[in-house]
Amino acid sequence: DVSIIVMQQNFQAPAFSPATGVLQGSILSPLLYSIYINSLPQLLRTSPLSLPTTPPELLTSYTCLLYADDVALIGDQRTILTNLQLCEQHSFDLGYRWSPTKCVILDPAPSPSSFQLYNTSIPCHDHFTYLGIPFKTGGAIDRDRLLQHNTQKMLASMNVMASLGLNNSGFTKLLSSRIYQ
Repeated sequence: DVSIIVMQQNFQAPAFSPATGVLQGSILSPLLYSIYINSLPQLLRTSPLSLPTTPPELLTSYTCLLYADDVALIGDQRTILTNLQLCEQHSFDLGYRWSPTKCVILDPAPSPSSFQLYNTSIPCHDHFTYLGIPFKTGGAIDRDRLLQHNTQKMLASMNVMASLGLNNSGFTKLLSSRIYQ
């Protein structure tokens, strides 16, 4: 039995026991969540798992991507509508809830209100970043956004390094000796 106590500035709140979910920050949380959510891809699989023989067959065999608690549904309008209903039912069956406001429909063909979770419309955008990779309409990786983002991050990192004394030939001898010590 697990109980949680919140402590802040010498104040201790009464203990409570979580009814569902995993403990935030626990090293076991990602593992427990992956075991917990493991039935979702099986539910969303449209046909028995078989080895695709060509790259196009491989691409069309995916209905979802999961990494920790980041889930992406893949498919045409009909498939996405069906899979949203299955995801909603899965959440009811296992006692958790998706957050429709954190969801995005990329490249919607019908009206945006067609895509819903728990009777809440899912926002539509022409681009979306999944696990740090920007995607654009049609589901293709947005190379321009990816390059722009990575260039900005690289320039910011180089500015930090320059402020520490890095130049085009490396660190100065004096700074190198201080770093080494």
